[in-house]
Amino acid sequence: MKKVTFKLNELMGKHRVRSIRKLSEDTGINRYTLSKMYDNELTRMDAATLSTLCNYFGCELHELIDLTDGE
Repeated sequence: MKKVTFKLNELMGKHRVRSIRKLSEDTGINRYTLSKMYDNELTRMDAATLSTLCNYFGCELHELIDLTDGE
């Protein structure tokens, strides 16, 4: 079964965003949601949240999420 993984940690490092708190303040996305996404524990994602993050980082969706072989 395929599994969705988030590459938020990579994007934050690339763009020198030092904390989930800063990202939350900048985007208006809840810190809990961002933390779960960062730790790849998020099971559902709102399309508006994905769009907000892609706009913030100036990236395409495939740079934010990945579909990999899971367990």
